[in-house]
Amino acid sequence: NVASASSREAQAASQNFKVLAAMESKDELQKVQLAKLLSELHKLATESEEQTLPTAAQADDDAIFELRRRLTQDESYGDGEDDEELEELEEGYMRFCHVSDLDSAKAADYIEALRNGDKFERKSLFQLLGASKRLFRREKTLVDLRGRQNVTVVGDLHGSIQCLKDVLDLIEHDLESGASVVFNGDFVDRGDNSLEVVLTLLLLKLSRPNQVFLCRGNHEDSFLSAVYGFEDEVRAKYPDEGKSGTKASQEDKKGDDFDALWRTLSKVFSSMPVCFRTDTAVIMHGGLPHEDFDLAELEAVTVPQRCRVQSTLEPDTDVDR
Repeated sequence: NVASASSREAQAASQNFKVLAAMESKDELQKVQLAKLLSELHKLATESEEQTLPTAAQADDDAIFELRRRLTQDESYGDGEDDEELEELEEGYMRFCHVSDLDSAKAADYIEALRNGDKFERKSLFQLLGASKRLFRREKTLVDLRGRQNVTVVGDLHGSIQCLKDVLDLIEHDLESGASVVFNGDFVDRGDNSLEVVLTLLLLKLSRPNQVFLCRGNHEDSFLSAVYGFEDEVRAKYPDEGKSGTKASQEDKKGDDFDALWRTLSKVFSSMPVCFRTDTAVIMHGGLPHEDFDLAELEAVTVPQRCRVQSTLEPDTDVDR
């Protein structure tokens, strides 16, 4: 009887989770659609009256095309380190070291500085993002963690730097003892420090590549994060006005555009694995899509295929879907 009651409780909890997940997914999709509609209404309102107004379908297609164009252009900055003479930093900015010099102690110093409000100067930011993207692309879509004795899973952080600090305090001993940790998606949106949370996780990943793992969530999505606030946060912290963190002339800062940064962040997100397997569990943001899901379907997704899908809400092709 006890076993039967426990089974019924587990089934009820599973059903409740499915209902809540479905409601959240529907809410997010509706919010994206509303944002696209408002954007097009604003565009139409500001157009010249002499111009021929596009149809609603044309306007929707144009909006998608323009966002796709921004997301697929090449970055203005290189992914790696260069040997140019270092420029003087502005106050409140810091420079990213060579990746080979990034150990756990140096990463901890950067993380503390981010928590205290410092920022990476723009070129360093691109180098950090580029190094992270290359590291993620060396991992399979389904990462196998079987054989590891201790794997800690961390849920949604949603831009809360304080929650992340509390988590790191809890797992500090585990990391020092060689245990693994999987941050299971939804790093951004809703909170005020999504960028700092993402950069902290990337620093942890780069400094402990075989211990720290990042699983892509539904908010690590170029469309959804643009609607839920992450894009606005990044734009506020790294605007287009040529402020890069160094004291170079304005002429030297012409390439410091926001679009390049947003494209790079989107590519970092799309490079992340989407599933992890341990001896006793499968870790995937939102859970398995259905009861009959076969992990072989994920294993068959190549790294280039995974990296191409920057948004699951508006996939480019039938193959992406």
